Amino acid sequence: MILQDYLIHMVNGDVIPVSEPYDLNGTRTLIARYGKAKPDTMFCTGDRITGFAYFPARSIAYISTGDVREIEDWAFNLQERLRKYENRKNSGYEKEDAYEQD
Repeated sequence: MILQDYLIHMVNGDVIPVSEPYDLNGTRTLIARYGKAKPDTMFCTGDRITGFAYFPARSIAYISTGDVREIEDWAFNLQERLRKYENRKNSGYEKEDAYEQD
């Protein structure tokens, strides 16, 4: 998967790093949504692992673009590791860590 990184610079000086799929286009992109947002429009960033941040558009000073990078599909990778862990657990290796690299 290829991601486009952004930095959301807040009025209070905070900087929030976010990413979105590089091939996302049209009105669904962060820049398009910010460009058409009313001051009270709420933005949400984050995920289930790191948590979510909610803030109104008026709190954003500006958005800068960052790197374009390719990442592995970590959700699939995690699922594969958990499958391997379950197989080991049933084979008597209960003490091995589920996230140990093979």
